[in-house]
Amino acid sequence: MKLRLIILILVLVTIVLADVNTFLIREAGISNHDQLTLIVPDIATNILAERELYPVTVLYENWENNAWVYDMKDTHSYDENGNPAEILMQEWLEGAWVNFMKMCTECDEQGLIQEATIEIWDPVENIWANMMLMTYTYDANGNWIEIISEMWIYDQYMFSSRITREYNNQNQPTFESNFIWNYGGSWENDSQTTFSYSDEFLLEKLKESWEGDSYWENSQRTSYTQASGIYPATRLHQSWNGGGYWDNQRHSDYTYDSNWHEIEDYEQVWETDAWMNFQTHYYTFDGDNLLERLTKGWESERSWVNHDRYTVEYGALQAEDYQIPESNSFNLTNYPNPFNPSTEIRFTAKITADAKISIYNLKGQKVKTLSVISTEMEISHSNNEFTVTWNGTDDKNKPVPSGIYFYKLKLGKYEETRKMLMLK
Repeated sequence: MKLRLIILILVLVTIVLADVNTFLIREAGISNHDQLTLIVPDIATNILAERELYPVTVLYENWENNAWVYDMKDTHSYDENGNPAEILMQEWLEGAWVNFMKMCTECDEQGLIQEATIEIWDPVENIWANMMLMTYTYDANGNWIEIISEMWIYDQYMFSSRITREYNNQNQPTFESNFIWNYGGSWENDSQTTFSYSDEFLLEKLKESWEGDSYWENSQRTSYTQASGIYPATRLHQSWNGGGYWDNQRHSDYTYDSNWHEIEDYEQVWETDAWMNFQTHYYTFDGDNLLERLTKGWESERSWVNHDRYTVEYGALQAEDYQIPESNSFNLTNYPNPFNPSTEIRFTAKITADAKISIYNLKGQKVKTLSVISTEMEISHSNNEFTVTWNGTDDKNKPVPSGIYFYKLKLGKYEETRKMLMLK
């Protein structure tokens, strides 16, 4: 169970927010599922802002051998009121997207999440298995004041953690308490966090841990300096060494555009009594929509190199368009398979606009894109059945080598991927 929890925390991502803030859980240094539960309410809180486009997919890639290769993908779906309904998480394995985990949320008429469930994919049984249930309680202003988490153990949910929060008159959190269930019938202290402000600007978060069942001891401290309004110029993260003072851990400098979108986050780590370059995150926006976050790492004290990136695809909200399709919904196949020198890729669909098929190699690198509506391709269709021929060449019309390839059909936000083998 603990192993599954660690994996969840590394990959789970929330909805991309309507304003400058974007929460990416696997990059946020989340260390336990109590902290994970704190992120979930932001999904409902921020998605309710009026907007024309909603995040549909988030694609994660890693930089390997001087090329971007697939890592993870999140697909977001919404209910008829525009509230988040499901995040489907998949990982790229051996050239195909494979189910990994999903988060489902239930919102009330105000759009506030009442329950969130986490399920993990069981590839042996080919089913979704229960993992976590989170239940939320709110005050009259729509601020969550309690989150109770339950883990699925054997055949039932059992209490795991409880988090409570207090707020000031500006609806800013001022105090947070974390408890763990002792399975003896009561909650036990785990940690507590105090938030300090200057007007509306967050100056400090001080976390204390419950030690020896008898006293609170400093644990972590995050301090901010102000750029303007609520926007920080710097962030300093420190840990308590137990000897009476704070040890530096990480430091960040933030850069914004004229609309106060965060466009750069320069991170350093404390090593041998000095700050050392670590990572820089670059953000690209279209209006208020975040399009990309590119992360570069400091390599061998010489230069910044690509490390990873995620890109966000948006779409207009139409409930019927944002439901996760059933597997094999396009009857996607190819024949012959294996093949030489060409193969026919076939699928069934009622809508042809913006449909395309992309070919990938085993590394996840795109080899060729075949547009279904292009007059340059050899295409036939009848009764909503389409056939596209791939002649074994790349986008430069050069022959590709023998081996395993993957073809992905993308129709709007829907996608399916299949495997094929070229033999020469």
